[in-house]
Amino acid sequence: MVSPEKITNTRQTCWQTSSFSPAVLPTTLHISLTQPCQKKNEICNTPCHILCRKTHDSTKPFPLMNYSALKDTKSTTPGLDNTCYKMFKHMSVKSLEIMLRLSNKIWFTEKIPSSWLHSIIVLIPKTHKPLQMLSSYRPISLTSNVCKLFEKMVVCRFKWFLDYYNILTLTQTGFRQRRKTTHHLLRLHEIIHKSLANKHNVLPVFVDVEKAYDMVNKTVIYLKLLISGITGRMFQFFRSFISNRTFQVRVGPTLSMTKLLENGTIQGSVLSPVFFSLMINDLPNTITSPSALYANAFCFWEHGSGITLLNQLCQRSLTRVCKWCDDNGFEARERLKQAITDLGLDFETTHIL
Repeated sequence: MVSPEKITNTRQTCWQTSSFSPAVLPTTLHISLTQPCQKKNEICNTPCHILCRKTHDSTKPFPLMNYSALKDTKSTTPGLDNTCYKMFKHMSVKSLEIMLRLSNKIWFTEKIPSSWLHSIIVLIPKTHKPLQMLSSYRPISLTSNVCKLFEKMVVCRFKWFLDYYNILTLTQTGFRQRRKTTHHLLRLHEIIHKSLANKHNVLPVFVDVEKAYDMVNKTVIYLKLLISGITGRMFQFFRSFISNRTFQVRVGPTLSMTKLLENGTIQGSVLSPVFFSLMINDLPNTITSPSALYANAFCFWEHGSGITLLNQLCQRSLTRVCKWCDDNGFEARERLKQAITDLGLDFETTHIL
């Protein structure tokens, strides 16, 4: 009879191996965050902390009005601290002021409680999938609701900064206000409608980054935060928040041993979608084809009269997308190679122009 502890530890090891790539910085981005950097096709003699185009003033404390986010929060399963949102909704103003002083102290001292950096992974079986396969389970992270509430306050400043300085590409509609996938669908529909009217062809290519959050390289995120202008206290908080995270896998009432989260952003975190949006932000700039981006779903297309030329253009764009994935730590080369082969094209003879 196998003990419950052995089952949880085995599932933890298998899930960690299948979800995360080794936390190794890609060679093209192997630079120190405190040393002068060399970007491709660009000479840069300025340290990364001065390189940023804009600076962000994060010295102001959070006001009490930030707790208005409690009104829109839904009841979720609490993490290790067993604290739920309903407790905060029934707090008096004086109690919320005490919580606010605690949040501001964490913000200024940059010392995050260890319970905020720990998550419980629950594997939920997918419908009509064989239970003996690890891929048949969907991992759900249970984190501290107190931490999530503080994340909501931080993410308001983070999103404001990204929108005010137009850092995120216009093709990205994921996790952004007043932007929907409908906008991209209308764009593509208009292209197809006009092309059919002119008896032209349209060749769209859809790319989905599998296990997107789990494959994010932490060092690349740090670099892109700095280049985007996220410095000072906000950057230090993000760095402390992402690093030194731990997790356990729970099966029934049994918990596995605690392990370090070597790679990837935090499942279930309020900040993770914004981190990933910034991570994938420069992907559309690597190709010349019209494109659309929603979170980890990427689409580009070519239209014209000659199908042979369209195939060549899409092949070139796919190769560039493949190179971007390699440079940013995503394992996509073999899958993109299979996609190019399915199009009847030769992956090995494709050159990046």
